[in-house]
Amino acid sequence: MRLLQGTLAEHMRERRKALGLTQEQLADKSGLSPNYIAKLELEKRAPSLNVLIALADALEISVSELLSDEAWLGPIEITEEIARVVHSLDSGDVRFALDTLRLVVGQVNKHLRSSEAPSRKRQQ
Repeated sequence: MRLLQGTLAEHMRERRKALGLTQEQLADKSGLSPNYIAKLELEKRAPSLNVLIALADALEISVSELLSDEAWLGPIEITEEIARVVHSLDSGDVRFALDTLRLVVGQVNKHLRSSEAPSRKRQQ
């Protein structure tokens, strides 16, 4: 359990800082007390499932990302990782990778637009 608390504490702190939030602001967004947020980040408390869900929502990530052993990647880290991958390719493969990425992004955007459409209809 201690390892899980350490991962949670680290990811909470990293994500909170990446969003530019103080512990107090995260507390407000999550409906938790600033003292409880501090204890979680210091590994002095183990959260319930409801608390994990509230934290993940406030930090704009999934519960699995919050608890994952893999480090959270923000926009800068993702861009750097993409650059590392691209630099490892030869010139012909770079073009193929770029074309593939464009196709994937297009499909993701298409999916996001189609999943937003039903919610807009319900709101009208």
